[in-house]
Order: sequence, then C-alpha cells, then structure tokens
Amino acid sequence: MLGRTANSLFWMFRYLERAENTARMLDAALRMALTRDVATAEAEWRSVVATLGLQAAYEAAHDGYDGLQVWNFVLRGASNPGNIRAMFGAVRSNARTARTNISSDVWEAVNDNWMKL
Repeated sequence: MLGRTANSLFWMFRYLERAENTARMLDAALRMALTRDVATAEAEWRSVVATLGLQAAYEAAHDGYDGLQVWNFVLRGASNPGNIRAMFGAVRSNARTARTNISSDVWEAVNDNWMKL
C-alpha cells in the first residue's frame, strides 16, 4: 500500500471518528438541556463549546449560548473550521484519494452523507 493511500485512509477514519464523537456530544447536550431550566441549559451549551475548544471563535460570532446557535455553529458554522460539515468534507476528500482501496459501500455511505449535509 502506498504511503499516500495509507495516510488518506488514516485521516478519513480519524475525521469520521471525530465527527461521530462531536455529534454524540451535541446529542447528549441537547438531551441534558431539554431537562433543565434556561440558565442551566445555557451552561450545558457553554460546556459543549468549551470541550471542543472553540470559546474564542464562538464568542466572536455570537452573543450568548443559545442551543440553536451552538448547534448550527458546531454543525456548519463558517467561523468554525472544525465543524461537522467540514469534517465530512475531509472524509470525502480522503475517501476519494483512497477510492480504489475502499469498498463501494464505504464510498457510497461517505458520499451519501456528504450530500445530505
């Protein structure tokens, strides 16, 4: 296997894992925020942004820690270079580079999810 192909496969799955973990964190925060009052829910969303290390970027773009704003920022925020949409773009790019070494099912799953985002 060529080094470039191995590198693409490594980063493809690394970005996929990172996107999955970020999505799980958003899901957990949403569940926690729904069971709390407004002040505590804001603290929950603040903890998501803090865990991702995005406080400075988020606070530069937004005033408060509203659930919808945090959700959009983490999912597809233009001022967030590590948003889930960008991660899936990196997954797709790396999958395209290593396309001859992955199954058609993997390629279709990656491509279909990219198109949905």
